[in-house]
Order: sequence, then structure tokens, then C-alpha cells
Amino acid sequence: EEEDSEEEGLKGEIGKIFAVKGLGAEQVVLVKYNGLSHHHNHWVSARDVLEVKPQLLKSFLGRHGVTGEFVDENGHPNGINPDWLKMDRVIGTRLRRGSTEYLVKWASYPYTESTWEPQSDMDNAKELISAYHTYNSPSRSVSDMEKSGRRRRKVPSDGDDMPLPSFLNDRKLRDYQEISLKWNLSNWSQGRNCILGDEMGLGKTAQSIAVLEAQRQFCGFKGPFLIVAPLTTLGHWKREIETWTPMKCILYSGTGEDRKLIQEYEMKVPARKAGGRKELGTRFDVMLTSYENLRMDIGFLKNFYWHSAIMDEAHRLKSVAGQTRQAIVALNIDWLLLLTGTPIQNNLSELFGLLNLLDPERYGSKEEFDERFGADGVPSPDQIGELQAALRPILLRRMKEDV
Repeated sequence: EEEDSEEEGLKGEIGKIFAVKGLGAEQVVLVKYNGLSHHHNHWVSARDVLEVKPQLLKSFLGRHGVTGEFVDENGHPNGINPDWLKMDRVIGTRLRRGSTEYLVKWASYPYTESTWEPQSDMDNAKELISAYHTYNSPSRSVSDMEKSGRRRRKVPSDGDDMPLPSFLNDRKLRDYQEISLKWNLSNWSQGRNCILGDEMGLGKTAQSIAVLEAQRQFCGFKGPFLIVAPLTTLGHWKREIETWTPMKCILYSGTGEDRKLIQEYEMKVPARKAGGRKELGTRFDVMLTSYENLRMDIGFLKNFYWHSAIMDEAHRLKSVAGQTRQAIVALNIDWLLLLTGTPIQNNLSELFGLLNLLDPERYGSKEEFDERFGADGVPSPDQIGELQAALRPILLRRMKEDV
């Protein structure tokens, strides 16, 4: 934003002051208005601000002094961090007084700070507008997605001849990661949930993303996909998805008000009517959320049909009676991939919780599991062998020294 030295009158409710210059009648401050983006910041008379926001002005001047020299809040030109002016995506549109406006989610701000911008200010956002219209098209209903999920999953070919998906930015999988991709796709094609239990540091994130991208590129499954991970890792997951693939990824996080805006503008789109009833479509390919937000909003999230779901740090799901576990069970998931660097932490009884989540029909009874595999004591060599055989199709674990 270029500095505008020309003083202007107030244009709305002032939310924050970012800079000050001049003295006396010549003193002006740079203000941001509530409900408007930083693109609309401008210099106004300090006297005008004093009339409507006296405490805000006095507080700012008290922190920075009154010297007449230019002083800004953040050490940036005009007091504005250039990152604050970067658009993340367009999430809505409306017609106002005959002119089109777009609702913009800003890269450095939560959804509650999204602002309506006139089309005349969106010349540099044509790709974002195009992406908005693409994902806002009611082309996929829930029933369509569910039917596609129920149809026979077919991978292009098996074994070494299976093609690998192409990735953005010349990203490529390592040899051992290609092995896990094919292993996961084989399980997916058979409708068998599984665990990727590689040691930490072997790139389970990239391997998981590759599975979803292969489903999208080769198998005609466009999502929606769900990834649930600890809150502190969601930013990393989002960057990796957007670095490796062109999939639209939404981060379902923030305050309750943020999440309601995400629900309204990012997640659901009315699809064509079936029997007079409007159905729900999706505006995204992948949704990222935390276990906490999943628990809080399960009533909404269980309405979606998730083609594939990935649960990171899945060892936290070992408790069959836990609230998080119950929320996952309530979801409508077609195929489930669990990620954990420690599939067995302390004893075999903990493993039962994961196997019960993967295949509740086969591993429905804790007592039968304990008796069969010796989980309630010291397992015999035969029981260990039987457990290894049972895990072989559904658990892939490699150590760093193995690869």
C-alpha cells in the first residue's frame, strides 16, 4: 500500500491506529476500520480521531510519544506488514448496489476478519475468483459422492507397474515411500483400513498426501478427504498439501464463530434437488482439523461422506471409550488410514484399541483379543506368530536404519 499523505475524513468505525506523524493541527494518524481490510487504511486528522476514539488515540500516543516524527507500530512502511495485504482465498460473492463484491479471507487473519471487497479492487485476484467459482459449482451432491465411494475401487495396476501420481514443485517420493503408497492403495482398493507406523522422520505426511492424490488423479475420487491431526501440526499439514498437490485444502479451526463461517462459506454448497430435497455438496478437496474441533463439531461433520480419512498420531485413539474415539466412529468414513510412530507403546492391549477402530467386526471383543494373542500376559511364540500374521496386511512399519 503506497503512503498517502493527503488527509482524509473518517469512513467508518476505527478499529486500530498504526502510525502517527506531525504535531498540533498537522498531526495525522494512520487508521484501520472495523470490517474493512488494510487496503482501506488511510491518514486522518488526529483531532477527528480524538472526538470519536479518544482513549484509542491517547493510548497509542502514550506508547510512542509525540515528537512530530513519523512513528509506526510495527516497523513497516506505513505501519503495515505487507503480509497483511495478501489474500488467501475468495470465499463468497454478493451483488451490492448493482456492483459485485467478493468476500476475501486474508492470509494472516482468521475467518472472522474476512472482508467484502469491490470487484474493482480485485484485478490481481483473478485466479482466486476463478477457483472460488470452480469449487462453488453445485456439481457434486452427497449422494453422488457416496455412490462413487461405494463403487468398486480400482487402482490402475498392481505391483511395480502401478503409476505414481505427479506432484507440484518437482516433489518426488523416495523409494521406500513409493512402496508405502502402493501398499496403501492396495489396501484402499480392497476396502481394508490400515496403519502406517513408520518411525518418526520418515515422511508419513508426504506418504499420506500421496495416497489421496493418487486416488484423485487415477481413480476418479475427488474427495472430500479428511485429515485429523494435533492442532500444532495443522499448519505444517496445510503447507505440505499445497506444496505437493493442487487440491483445495481448508483448515477447519479457530473460534466457534470462525468455524461457523467456514461451515457457511467453505464447506457446503446446495446441490441439485433429489426428490424435491436439496442435498449438500462440498467446496473443497481436503479438510484439515484438530481432534478437539472434531469433538466439538461432530454434529455437523458427521453429515459429510468422507471418501478417505487420515488420523495423525493415532496412538491417542487407543481408548475405545474416549470422546475423541467416539466422534471418529460417528463419522461417515469409507476408508481409514491411521498414522503413528508408536503403534505399540507399552503393551498389546493398547494395540487392540487401534485394531478395533480399523476393523470392529474382526476385533470387536477385548477378551477374545487378549485370549487369542496373549495380550493379558506373556504371549507364547505361537501367539506372537499369529499376531504378526494378522498385522502383516494392515500395519506397515519401517525404521530409519531399514530405509
